[in-house]
Amino acid sequence: MKLPKSYNNPISQKNRIMGKRNEEMVEERLNNKWFDFSFPIDRNIKWRVIDFISEKHKVCIELKSRNLYHNQYDTIMIGHNKYIKSLELIKQGYKAFFFFYYEKDKKLMFFDIPKILPNDIEIRRGGTTKRGCKEYDECMYIPIKYLEDIEKYDTYNMYKETH
Repeated sequence: MKLPKSYNNPISQKNRIMGKRNEEMVEERLNNKWFDFSFPIDRNIKWRVIDFISEKHKVCIELKSRNLYHNQYDTIMIGHNKYIKSLELIKQGYKAFFFFYYEKDKKLMFFDIPKILPNDIEIRRGGTTKRGCKEYDECMYIPIKYLEDIEKYDTYNMYKETH
């Protein structure tokens, strides 16, 4: 597997540590608590396009950690490849979500990915240079008005009942 150019950059290393910690925290929050099932996780796989997939329950989740406040920007950015993979799974009958963990205010928000995107969700080039190189690609910009705070719903079933 080819590693990203920024792999050994100290900021990238710090981001991976944060992401791993948050993935474990979110996994704990979701498994048998918010969802009434667990997501099987293969710890031997370092890079997954989608972080959590339950084939049995047809649910998939991509988690992104962001070192900012949940309302700091009008939109939240995620790689377009994550949407493409999610859409493939949606077409196979999956329910797909993007979860965002905001470090600065410790908020876990989610976006319930629809089959057809609202017109104000943009796909355009985006990225960062914060990790020592230019990391730009096609990104999806989701207005934060579409994000739900997980704290509003005790369980996924409660969320489903209201949507």
